Amino acid sequence: MSLPTNNSEWGFFGSIRDHADQAEAWNLAMTAIQTATDCPDHAVRDFLDSTSGRHFADDIANGLFAGLTLAAATKAA
Repeated sequence: MSLPTNNSEWGFFGSIRDHADQAEAWNLAMTAIQTATDCPDHAVRDFLDSTSGRHFADDIANGLFAGLTLAAATKAA
């Protein structure tokens, strides 16, 4: 279970809303980043809630536009 966003309007959560289910995308992103970085969940949440999280969401959206699934686009980002 991943931590909920503290920034539902901006950051990753707000930016992904027009491209994918926010809850599914959030959980995939939290898991992927934790796996790749071994950072604690609160650090991953802070990253996703930041401007960098918005850019991460943009990278996922680009993958979706290219025809990737949400999981594949998240992994690629």
